[in-house]
Amino acid sequence: MKDLNFFEPYIEKKEFKIDKELIFYGTMVLIVLCMIFYGIINQIKIVKLNREVAKLKLEAEDESVQKRIEELKFQEEEIADIKGKVEQLKTVDEYIEDRDIINEYLLQSINSRTPEEVFLKSMSIDTASMQIEGISKDKYSIAEFEHSLKNNIDFEESFISNISFEDGYYNFSLNIKLKDEDEYDNGDENRVQEDENETEENESIEE
Repeated sequence: MKDLNFFEPYIEKKEFKIDKELIFYGTMVLIVLCMIFYGIINQIKIVKLNREVAKLKLEAEDESVQKRIEELKFQEEEIADIKGKVEQLKTVDEYIEDRDIINEYLLQSINSRTPEEVFLKSMSIDTASMQIEGISKDKYSIAEFEHSLKNNIDFEESFISNISFEDGYYNFSLNIKLKDEDEYDNGDENRVQEDENETEENESIEE
């Protein structure tokens, strides 16, 4: 048997209604709170960064730090100066090495032109000239020595500056003016030819 409820029409039905205005204001409040929170976080970060900047500034302005910076700058200048001097030394070393080769050739050339009656006591050389001190049994050998040196392509001129007779020997001083360094390079082929001619002359003499 079906139950009948005679009071049903009198019971009020509750309806659930969504308040759109309430949702709007709630959303706005939430957004404002988020913005405030984000602003606070950023402000905290800014304050923290400012403190770090201030700390670094104090450290940079500290006398010990400034002194250390000056020391480092001075060391850098010293290193740069040392590097410059090293480069200069390399250049000088190369120059000396080149000059040693030239000097060795000149000594060999002078030795090959020295007559048997001439004895060399001392020899000095610089970038522009040579000075030779020697003795000889006769003046003719000294003149022969000077004449043979004039034929050397590396010598611009040679002359005897002094001759004196003592204890049976003639003491003499011979000065030689060298050609410019650039002329040495240009005269390499001539030197080779000159050496070959000297060799041929020596061979013909021996025959």
